[in-house]
Amino acid sequence: MSREESNSDDEHQLAVKADPKYIREQKLKESLSKVAKYIGGFKLWPLLNDDCKRMVIDNLDYKMRCRLAITSKKHYALISVHPIHIHSIAFTDVSIPKSVMVVIEFEKDANQKYEIMFSEAGNIWKTLRVAMRKYPLEKSRIKFLPNVKQVFMSLNDDNLIKWWLSKVPKDLDEFQLIPRDCSPILSSISTEMLTLPQIVCCKKLCIYECYKFLNGDLLKLQARRISLNIQHVSDTEINQFLINWQNGKYVDGFKEACFFSTKRRDLRILLSGIENIIMWDDDFKEENSEIYAILKRRCFVKTCIQIPSKLNSFNSITANFDNHMINIFATGKAMKRDGKQYTRYRMP
Repeated sequence: MSREESNSDDEHQLAVKADPKYIREQKLKESLSKVAKYIGGFKLWPLLNDDCKRMVIDNLDYKMRCRLAITSKKHYALISVHPIHIHSIAFTDVSIPKSVMVVIEFEKDANQKYEIMFSEAGNIWKTLRVAMRKYPLEKSRIKFLPNVKQVFMSLNDDNLIKWWLSKVPKDLDEFQLIPRDCSPILSSISTEMLTLPQIVCCKKLCIYECYKFLNGDLLKLQARRISLNIQHVSDTEINQFLINWQNGKYVDGFKEACFFSTKRRDLRILLSGIENIIMWDDDFKEENSEIYAILKRRCFVKTCIQIPSKLNSFNSITANFDNHMINIFATGKAMKRDGKQYTRYRMP
């Protein structure tokens, strides 16, 4: 490093350290460190009386107070009546008619500001994320969220999932039920959940190890993009899915499907009854090198085939079979050039 670069870095560090915001943050860290040392760390937190706890809460920011409040009813009661300093509140117009944005700043020049939008038109939120497994349903004031289009859940309780899905429209763009913090969800959710219109009719569906699919359940789904990490989707069920597509019985606008299982798949069963299969040999890969390169980035290419439609053989899907993973993509689309049909291959 040159002397000029070193001097520039030193000047930058001095400028940062001279920033009032930096000074406040350092004082807060120092104060919290002294408090934690004095009380012997938070392992002794239950031994403190309420007055001592209030002194600690005085030094917590809004986010930390929220985290502490959800640990117990007593903490919630303690924090809910404890005043919090708000540096500024701003009301600004937004592009949505009859709506206003409220911006809250807890400290001057804070890195993070909290924004809340209010609208006379009602709820305008597009995405719902739920990971709270002990949500107080009986005390909730939520009636309906008409504008929600995406739902992400980390739950394994039938009642909670049904309750939240009853608050959103039936025509979701996306629904995901995935593990929380990479811990597997228990396989305890009933198959009745698959009959809910919010799941059956959503355009993009991702479910991780939660349901036991019964015969016919997969074929009822209307999703254009499907990702299922589920043990109980059988080879026979997936085979019927492929046969249906070849016979023209598929969801309009279908893009892709991914099925994962820890069990080895039986290729003989998966391809039974499928006609005019085109193998991805070296010549096919070379002629379609662009799509082959994309496919290799998205999955482990092993046994890869092209399945043409019986309605129009220039339309086709790509199916790649690994030992445990099956990837299906709507890649082949019928096109015309100078009055003649041909297939254009593109990854969806």
